Amino acid sequence: MSTQLKVVDSHSEALRAAAYVNDPESAAILKRCFGDLGLMEGAVNRGTIETAIKDLDRNRSPQVLVVDIAGLELPLEAMQRLSEVCEPGVEVLVVGERNDIALYRSLARMGVAEYVFKPLTYEIISEILARVTSGTVQQRDQKLGKLVNVLGVRGGVGASTIASSLAWHLSESVGRRVALVDFDISFGNAAMLLDSPPNHAFYEALETSERVDMLLLERATTKVTERLFLCSAMEPIDASSRVTGAGFHTIVSLLRQKFHYVISDLPAGRNDLIDRVVFEDGALVLVSDGSLASAREVSRWRSYFGASQAGRYLLHIQNKVGGLSDLKAKEFETAVGQPADIFIPFDKRVAAAANVGGASAMTQRALVRAAGQLASKLAGHQHETAKQGLFARLFRKKS
Repeated sequence: MSTQLKVVDSHSEALRAAAYVNDPESAAILKRCFGDLGLMEGAVNRGTIETAIKDLDRNRSPQVLVVDIAGLELPLEAMQRLSEVCEPGVEVLVVGERNDIALYRSLARMGVAEYVFKPLTYEIISEILARVTSGTVQQRDQKLGKLVNVLGVRGGVGASTIASSLAWHLSESVGRRVALVDFDISFGNAAMLLDSPPNHAFYEALETSERVDMLLLERATTKVTERLFLCSAMEPIDASSRVTGAGFHTIVSLLRQKFHYVISDLPAGRNDLIDRVVFEDGALVLVSDGSLASAREVSRWRSYFGASQAGRYLLHIQNKVGGLSDLKAKEFETAVGQPADIFIPFDKRVAAAANVGGASAMTQRALVRAAGQLASKLAGHQHETAKQGLFARLFRKKS
């Protein structure tokens, strides 16, 4: 059963500082600096950035991270892989072996806090770490978690089930910290699917979005597993009309500072909330069945969303393929204008498990397969964005 979770100072259970360096001299300097700066929980590990990637793929990220890229042929590629496992908000200090201005500029564009080359000195490292830990480094935009908005083109197509299964897959199979936010607050579908109690504090946070902060949001967030967290409520029928685009932006922006992924489950229908979401950076995942009514709505939503672009793109999932009301595949494709990105066959076992909720629902084979496909497509778009030179999305970028 779920428990309430504090998300304020999400690093309270993680090391405040961690270092991965491959020579004893650098390790000794860092240990001394950590101790003198009062980073008593700081850990200095022998290894390189590759060691850090492996460790952080399994464990929580520290607030300050020192990594050694000495000897690597492709240090920028390694930095990109590190960014995929680091939680948002991590300050990264990179240690190299040469005074390379081109490398320094590339790392600066990626947004790392500082680059220094060996041999390290106590004076330089302590001064850099003091600035980083005191918050006096040059102001930079914070790296944010990835936003995925899931929208059913009409009711009953399975959008909440797909949003929940994606959140489960990314947290339990991929090992990322995920926040699932159910904005259809009159029904609390995500809470039922994850066998978690609705939380009235989430509704209160939405009602006072102009004043919400991490302290209030902590009460609105429920821990489902070690890596999966939920914001969901079940309020009176008219409550959903009070969820505004401004409230969405505030809640999601705060959560993106703490989680690798924020997945929002959106209510069907056009309103102020949807109008705001459509133009947010991130993925919009349209969910439909194969009916004529769904084909019409998918086409309308595609037209409203417009062309995909770097950082903002649309994916379409056709769910319950093979249902009694489905058009023929070619007819549906013609009505929409293009084929869906992912097809999920109708499976009565999924519907039965969804009524029970919990791990048994999220581990149904059809959902696991579809969630894996969707996660891969989301990752593919992110990697394409990186190839286009948007390295400033990694870690933190300078303003």
